[in-house]
Amino acid sequence: MRRLFLFFACVLSLWGPLWPAGAQGASGTLQITHIDTQAFPQISTYVTANDASGKPIPGLPDGTFALQQDGQPVSGLEVAEIDVGAQIVFVLDSSPAYKERDANGRLRLEHLTEALNSFFRDKPWMKDSVDDITLVAPEGVIIAHSHNGVELFTALRAYTTTFAGVADTFPLISQAIDIAAETPPRAGMRPSVVVLSSGIKPVAAKDLAARAQAERIAVYTVFAGWDEAEVAPALQQLAELTGAAYYNFDNKPANLEPLFQRLAESRAQYRLTYRAAIAATGQYRLQAGATLTTGATLVSDEVGFPVRVEPPSVQFGSFPLKITRASPQAVEAPETVLPTEQVIPILLDFPDGHKRAVREAQLLVDGMPLDIQRAEAVGSLTWPLAGYNQNGLFTHTLQISLTDELGLSVLSPQVVAQVTVDIPAMPTIQKVIGRGGQGLVALVILGLLLIVGVGAWLWLVRGQQLTASAELDITQPTSAIRPESVTQPHLPRPARRVPRPALHLPPLVAKKTEQPSLKAYLEVVETDEGDPTVKNAPRKIAVTQSGLRLGRDPAQTDLTFTDRSVSRLHARIEVLSDEKFFIYDEHSTSGTWVNYTQVTDNGGHELKTGDLINLGRVQLRFHRRETSPNGGINEPPIKVIRTGSSETEAEDAPPEFTQPHDPVRAEH
Repeated sequence: MRRLFLFFACVLSLWGPLWPAGAQGASGTLQITHIDTQAFPQISTYVTANDASGKPIPGLPDGTFALQQDGQPVSGLEVAEIDVGAQIVFVLDSSPAYKERDANGRLRLEHLTEALNSFFRDKPWMKDSVDDITLVAPEGVIIAHSHNGVELFTALRAYTTTFAGVADTFPLISQAIDIAAETPPRAGMRPSVVVLSSGIKPVAAKDLAARAQAERIAVYTVFAGWDEAEVAPALQQLAELTGAAYYNFDNKPANLEPLFQRLAESRAQYRLTYRAAIAATGQYRLQAGATLTTGATLVSDEVGFPVRVEPPSVQFGSFPLKITRASPQAVEAPETVLPTEQVIPILLDFPDGHKRAVREAQLLVDGMPLDIQRAEAVGSLTWPLAGYNQNGLFTHTLQISLTDELGLSVLSPQVVAQVTVDIPAMPTIQKVIGRGGQGLVALVILGLLLIVGVGAWLWLVRGQQLTASAELDITQPTSAIRPESVTQPHLPRPARRVPRPALHLPPLVAKKTEQPSLKAYLEVVETDEGDPTVKNAPRKIAVTQSGLRLGRDPAQTDLTFTDRSVSRLHARIEVLSDEKFFIYDEHSTSGTWVNYTQVTDNGGHELKTGDLINLGRVQLRFHRRETSPNGGINEPPIKVIRTGSSETEAEDAPPEFTQPHDPVRAEH
């Protein structure tokens, strides 16, 4: 019980100011006359506020009203007092009482016609082009949905009843309720029925009131006959059950002026507008409340309304599916080549008929969002193309992702588009020159630095070669080296040019401080038989302390083979210590093999004396040299190949090895 009490206390604290019990009727009435969902998700609710006497309450401020949807308060409520017009169906019950004449010989129908015509023309009760009026009689509809007072006046004056019997008022009033229930010409118009009759049956009054209540139609009744005390209670009951009023005509047109005043006042209503967050089809409920300046609170009945909601539909508009970014000449900035972007139109539709704002739209290219727009209305997206600079034909998948203001998301069908790029590359030197004066200065400085660097490198290499020759006695005996050849190096006279040999021996000395290893060497067992410089000659190459790089590209290797089965950089030999030599494969095409076992990438392969190495069709044998007890090298002299002339000749040489090919010397 304690929890239940707290629950009701919370509810009353939230909604108590809007609709306390007993407020409706004691201080007036608040009624929802119409709920307009044509502009969904914007919903407009039309309400009438009347005081205890039934007179409309004008001039209520915005803060007076509150609205609940399915028991929850709505936010962003906008209130406006507007003149929506009156929708009225007049029913003339042409009973025998209408044919009764007064003392002056005038029919009761003539008095009724005079009273109605005063509403249509004589006094400003009706508003032309605003109100919607229909006249119904037992003979049929006299005039339907007229917006002109003169037209109504003329039609009513021309009407003469031809009905001879007693009219059955039930089908006549039912027909009027059906006409009033039709869609009004203007949103918010409150339908009303005015029955001018000499009386109806009590049972018929209850049934007709139930129908009118279901359609939220007010039925005003006017007694036009005799014996009011006998037949008037049923007419009065019909009016009260539908929230309307009862009047006695008594052949006096002035008696209907209060009715006409009330009908005219029904034009003014309050429109409560808000944007609903309804995201599913269904039936929903609205209830309005108003707090008057007197402190009284009015509460309307809860009114249901249907809403149909479906996700939006989006697809691509027309745009080229084959796009070419091409330039007839090289450009410094490829991203500027046209087109740099492609505008893609969007075709958006709402199958439920409710056009609404867009929360977010994305262009997905190959599943990645490249353009995101967050706006109420999105008509197109942009595909950036400046980043496509690689030449070729590329295929891309495009799709649109869209979310509306209700949070409903949709993906468009996929579209395949092709982008062709044909932009010639600009040479590096042209790029530098194209940057203006600073580029030219940078180019001159770069050229000077390059010349100085090449000169320094030639001087250093030449000095290293002579120094290494004197220290290691590689190319000639020590006694043949003169001291001045070390301190004053000079180049020999240029020899006749010869074709580049297939086998380039390792460089003389890679660095000035580097010493060749006398512990191991490679023997060329088999290579390109078409090489005249190495055919039928013993070939032995020393393994230097820094190791050897083996392959076909002279720019990347120390030992070069022209055989096409050898990769540009095929393998390398590293000296880990005087006792350990390892060979590694450099991701070659044909692989590196030791004793017909392929060398893997995991740690290389340690070389032993006599190991047979295969690089494609090139075959080498690895040898280690043993040392004598006195520390010298214990091996007789071997044959060394000279590659400086076109003829192959073998000379006796000291127990050293052929050194790497010097690219400078090879050209001179």
